[in-house]
Amino acid sequence: MQKIMTLKTAPLLLIIFFLAACSSQNDYTHCFENVYPYQDDSEKKDVLNLSYVLTGDKVTGEFNWLPLEKDKRIGHFEGTEKNGIITAQYYFEQEGISDSTQISITIENQKAIVKEPGSNFGFQAEISKIDCDQ
Repeated sequence: MQKIMTLKTAPLLLIIFFLAACSSQNDYTHCFENVYPYQDDSEKKDVLNLSYVLTGDKVTGEFNWLPLEKDKRIGHFEGTEKNGIITAQYYFEQEGISDSTQISITIENQKAIVKEPGSNFGFQAEISKIDCDQ
């Protein structure tokens, strides 16, 4: 009787094991930041930062432009990664207005290159990789 019960439960245990293994993907967090201190006062600075979590080919993150004396652009993005290029929809708020746009982020040589394809503004930023614990 015990062998029959073991034979019946073994496939069930294997199924549970494989489902758990398939659903647990590794998350990888990446952080980038540029700080631009003012020449006349190093306490004053503009900041550009980007961080994201990569799970499989899915990406979620934040991208912020934080000038000290201008309107900030704060937002988050969701998209996919393929061959080191992230394509995402970026949702942001600037000057009290919420908006969204398509962005692409290319990761290379310890930096992220953020572009807004198709934009009339030609936005592009290179942001240096940092330790996420900073």
